[in-house]
Amino acid sequence: MFNSEILRRLGYMISLCYEINSEKTLCEETGDLPTVFLNFSGHVCDVDLQIHENGWENESYPEYQRNCYLTDENAVIELDEMIAELTRTLGNKKHREEHNANVRNVQAQPVPPEMS
Repeated sequence: MFNSEILRRLGYMISLCYEINSEKTLCEETGDLPTVFLNFSGHVCDVDLQIHENGWENESYPEYQRNCYLTDENAVIELDEMIAELTRTLGNKKHREEHNANVRNVQAQPVPPEMS
């Protein structure tokens, strides 16, 4: 049976995933920024979330993986837990981006003559 609460949460999860991965996230290109995968298997009404905290590499395993059968009575609670993990991952990504930008700024600063 259609459940609007599940649909609302799935939409929010997709938006979080897109915010985390709005550009390529191969480790060679982004360093240690996270990569997420959100898959829907319609034949069993299942959503699977994988989070690679330090980026995705070929044959790497996710640090976080969870699935949720949307027909289960606890589906809304399970989706909320997945949303919490995505929200945490997005916060970590923003923190790393700020840190990486600060490091690049420091490295771009000329070395004062008295320190050379």
